[in-house]
Amino acid sequence: MANKATITSGNSTINTIGNDNDISVFNTIENNSFKRSLLYDICRIIKDANIPLHDADEYLFKESGWEEKMDYNHIDVYAEIFKQEAFAYDELDNVMKEFTNRQEMIMKINHTYKMILKEHVEAISDNDVVLEEVFLKLMKVVDDSSLPEDEQIHLEHKERYIKLIMFYAFTKCKLLKAVGE
Repeated sequence: MANKATITSGNSTINTIGNDNDISVFNTIENNSFKRSLLYDICRIIKDANIPLHDADEYLFKESGWEEKMDYNHIDVYAEIFKQEAFAYDELDNVMKEFTNRQEMIMKINHTYKMILKEHVEAISDNDVVLEEVFLKLMKVVDDSSLPEDEQIHLEHKERYIKLIMFYAFTKCKLLKAVGE
């Protein structure tokens, strides 16, 4: 008499189908969507960060054709990163519209960008390096946040969501120059 067992697995896991001693493994397609709650947590952390805003910081968002802006600013590394996330832009935009303090958060990212430019006036001519500096400062903000230990965000999620938020700021002309500036 053969014993039967049922194995249930969720999204992004390995499914196994066995027949006696033969086991075939099929990998499911990884779900590239993002968790809205984690994205929201990172948005909140950046918004609550001790990053000063100045009266001179502009709060108006401009729309920009992001691919044209990538070419205009001569970015390569971050162009690839942003293009990989472009499929999720509509969902990202919806999350950001629901985040009531998005302007303050984006302005803090913009201020971080401006301070990097000011600190390195002529030393940084590569905009990928500028964006990496912004990314590293935002990673530090999230790492230094006061999230309880059980709510800490995994490194790969932090990196992805910070880059998603940076992509959003980029499309709103708050990172790098708008075309024609």
